Amino acid sequence: MKKTYVLLGLLQETLMTCSSCTMSSYVKLRSKQGWKPHTLEEYAEDVRRYLKSDAIFIARVGGEAVGFVRVSKRGGSYRIE
Repeated sequence: MKKTYVLLGLLQETLMTCSSCTMSSYVKLRSKQGWKPHTLEEYAEDVRRYLKSDAIFIARVGGEAVGFVRVSKRGGSYRIE
């Protein structure tokens, strides 16, 4: 049971970190483009899809999550996104 709890906690942290970082970057980008950013829940849905097949690495500075990298496989090669 303890391993499951830790795993679920890490998945939840990863989901929230990636969703927040994605939204933050898109708010800046889309405002420059004149577009409206999606909601946090919409970005969270994207991250849930990523978690099913991709590797996600969280970047931390002083213990605080500040970004992430996603490694995905497409067409027989790996991509860093």
